[in-house]
Amino acid sequence: MAQEQFIHISKFGRLANQMLQLMFAHELKRRIGRDILITGYDIPEFGLSGPERPEDGDIGAQIVIAQHITNLDQVALAMRQRLVRSVNVNTLGMRLEYYRDRGQCIALFPDPDIPFYRPASDELVMHVRAGDTLEKVHYTYMPMPLSWYRAVVAEQPELRPVFVGEYHGTPLETLLREEFPEATLRPAASAIADFQTLRHAHHVSMSVGTFGWLATWLSLTAKTIHMPVAGLLMPMISTTLLTPVDDSRYRFYQTPYPRDKAEKEALDMFEWIATAGPVERMPLQKVALLARKALFDRPNAPAS
Repeated sequence: MAQEQFIHISKFGRLANQMLQLMFAHELKRRIGRDILITGYDIPEFGLSGPERPEDGDIGAQIVIAQHITNLDQVALAMRQRLVRSVNVNTLGMRLEYYRDRGQCIALFPDPDIPFYRPASDELVMHVRAGDTLEKVHYTYMPMPLSWYRAVVAEQPELRPVFVGEYHGTPLETLLREEFPEATLRPAASAIADFQTLRHAHHVSMSVGTFGWLATWLSLTAKTIHMPVAGLLMPMISTTLLTPVDDSRYRFYQTPYPRDKAEKEALDMFEWIATAGPVERMPLQKVALLARKALFDRPNAPAS
């Protein structure tokens, strides 16, 4: 009797990272074309928890996907033909070409029954990510400068700015209150409550990171999404490709950002937040050119 095949998620990171891993695993399952066990995930915020690996203790021949770029159809074929028993998802799969149907991704994460702030239609919700981005962990993760928020507010001056996210008790909170005295700074909330607020905003800006990107991409409410083209959201920088150039909800911006780790480590973070240079709206053609290069100027990395 053939051993049961499975897709195992080696989970890492926080809420949005784990959601992306589950999306990636389900996309692979769809391409395999039959019911395949997905193991290793645990996302209690959405009531989702996967089983453990099969109890026989034998993972068999396995494909480990450890990069953003991989040939997903090749992996699916190997599973369909039983050339391998299992696939280990050790990546976030942060490339739009994998997700053929946004609706299927939305359906994975139905709204949980929790209290959260539901923005009004005349509010501009701006996500602030401080937390681990204030540490010098990786140059593709940074807090947004004040010039980012100024540019977004100037794009939709008729709306009332509302800030949500991780900034409470940091110098960034003081900078925001001084720069935007008429804005609302929402009280600290849980990650899932902030996620749902972003997901249900009519007009919203994201920070650089998976949290704001995924909450807004999954939204069925958003009419306007302001997206910085910087850090891990910049095609060609870190092998990610997350610029939905075919989605009319999005407005893209060229945003100041460190070019590498050395530049980030040399910064005085809060001085940079306060003084970083201007943010400019990017023509769609320019964003499309970056996306095209990210698709075709890098060879597909084989699964290992």
